This record gives sequence, C-alpha cells and structure tokens, in this order.
Amino acid sequence: MKKIYDSNERISDKAFTRSALAGLLAILLCIIALCSTTYAWFVVDSGSGTNVLAGSRYSLNIKVVDEYGNKVLVNDNGNDVFTCTLTEGKKYTVSLVTSNDTTAKNGYCDVAFSVGDEMHTEPISLDAEKGIEKMTFYVSVVGGDTVVTFEPKLGISAATNLYNGDELVIDLTAEN
Repeated sequence: MKKIYDSNERISDKAFTRSALAGLLAILLCIIALCSTTYAWFVVDSGSGTNVLAGSRYSLNIKVVDEYGNKVLVNDNGNDVFTCTLTEGKKYTVSLVTSNDTTAKNGYCDVAFSVGDEMHTEPISLDAEKGIEKMTFYVSVVGGDTVVTFEPKLGISAATNLYNGDELVIDLTAEN
C-alpha cells in the first residue's frame, strides 16, 4: 500500500506559495463578486427607470349623423366595442377616424349590422402607412331598426368590401 500523507513530510516552498496564491485569488474573486452584487442591490431602485413593454393600441373616433344632421349616440360598451341604433327609413353618414391615442400603423374596423337574429358584417380597413386615417360611408336602413356594432382591430383585414364614400343599403329582411 502506498503512503498518501506523512505528517513528518515537508511541503516545498514553491508548492506552498502556489497553494497560498490560488487560495488568496479565490478569496479575492469572492470578495469582488460579493461587493459588486451588494453595490448593485443598493443602487438599483424604482426610480432608476424601466423599459415598459406595451402592446399596440388601435382605436377610432366614431361619428354617426342622420340625413338631417342630427348626431346619433354611439355607446361605448367597453373593450373598444361601440354600438348605436339606426332607424328604418333613414340615411346615415358614418365617419371613422383614427384617434390620437392609436399607436398601431394599421388596423381595421368590423362593422356589424343586426336586425333581430340576422347579422351582416363589413370589415373596413384604415391604413396609416397608406395615408388612410379617415373613412366615411353612407348607410340606408331598410327592414327594421338596425343595431350597428363597431369593433376596431389591429392588423389588416382579410377582405374589404366597403371603401371611402361607398353607400351601403342595410336590408337584412331580403332573402339571399
């Protein structure tokens, strides 16, 4: 059997110096790391500034006016969904304008017309990159009072059937 350690055996000065320097270097690195994290802990506070991540916002100002110039009340139902009721036999001018608090470059608005159980939806695109920040269209209501729902959405609509200045006749009683 081989002898591993003998208490009477002496370590050379060179080996002792290496071991001592390695130990001191390790202790010095630990002290530097501890001081750095302690300093960072006390320096960073809530006033240091933060990067806030927020999603884009797309919102519209919606204005509905009847043929006599009377404004129609547009109700905010929360979550950027707006509704109003249009009376049968009247014509309306609907203006959609991108609001000032919009941070998205493009978006569209789903406009849903409903009479009873029947519903018809028109996606209407507004694209700030192309300079389209306002859309005006005209609605004629046939076949009963109509509830109109406006829902602004981010992105680009898959299909747009309604363009600036178009007239839309809402007749949900007609058979397709």
